[in-house]
Amino acid sequence: MLVNSETAKNYHLHASMAAQIKVKHTNLARNIYATPMKKIAIYLLLTTIASFALAHSYKKDYDLAQKDSKAQEEVLEKWEKEEPDNPEMLLAAFDYYSKKGREEVVTIDENPIGRTATPLKGDNGAHVGYMNHSWKYDRTNLATALQYIDKGITRNPDRIDMRIQKITVLTHNFSYDAMAKELVKMLEHSVANENAWRWIDGKRIAYPKEYMLSTTQAYFLLLYNKAGERQMDNLSLICKTTLKYYPNDVESSVNLGLIQTLEKNYEAALLSLHKANKIKPNDPVILNDIAYCYQQTNDIVSAIKYYEQVVKYASGALQDDARARLKALRG
Repeated sequence: MLVNSETAKNYHLHASMAAQIKVKHTNLARNIYATPMKKIAIYLLLTTIASFALAHSYKKDYDLAQKDSKAQEEVLEKWEKEEPDNPEMLLAAFDYYSKKGREEVVTIDENPIGRTATPLKGDNGAHVGYMNHSWKYDRTNLATALQYIDKGITRNPDRIDMRIQKITVLTHNFSYDAMAKELVKMLEHSVANENAWRWIDGKRIAYPKEYMLSTTQAYFLLLYNKAGERQMDNLSLICKTTLKYYPNDVESSVNLGLIQTLEKNYEAALLSLHKANKIKPNDPVILNDIAYCYQQTNDIVSAIKYYEQVVKYASGALQDDARARLKALRG
């Protein structure tokens, strides 16, 4: 939910504070109504406080009406009339219209493409595919929703929550080109605003750079798991854009190495993976990827060298696989 229980708690806190401030300044006003200028100042102050409480009231009303779309629509109509540029209203409108007319679709597919995917097994216990639960969006309502969120992002470019909400819906709608472009825009803006990201109600977030990069990584993996090799261009775009602005981001170097490996461009993959290994040495997954690339280029000496390091630093299945590959390479 875009307006969650934490937001509802915040509403009660802010409303209480607003009430206390209003009483305080109303009592104060009785003693300083001596001049017209002071009267105007008090009027503006109390009007501002009332507007603040009003906005939070609309948020609370929208939250309480989550199971009543008609009530939500009525709240939004009043809210937009009062505060057409309020970022929380724009976010709520995006939430409302993206869900309006939306239907759940269940399909059986080879890959986990849905917002949720349940692995399926045949009678012999072997994996046979996935039961995917996906959303089918109403095109007209989705277009309206995107207009609201685009207005919100344009007017509040540092609100990373708005960007994430849009990216999420685009992903669920299988609009992968648009989803990748939004990630690129987020990365580009992170340089412009020096990662001064904000969340709901304009609150600053802790570790904004790390949060933004981890969000990018999460959507890269989501896209890879959903579409795999069918989305190589977009996957590559996300990695290269991240590395353009954050050249020491290990995950993106590893991701790019993965893409290049799948494209059988092993020389380029080795450059990406060695860069990642330099930043994060002795990581068994990176070492294993390097060893595999050397194996594919028939550089057996180098492959053995790195598989030996995998055995040294890895554990479990990865370590067992490296031992098996070493045995095969040594004949």
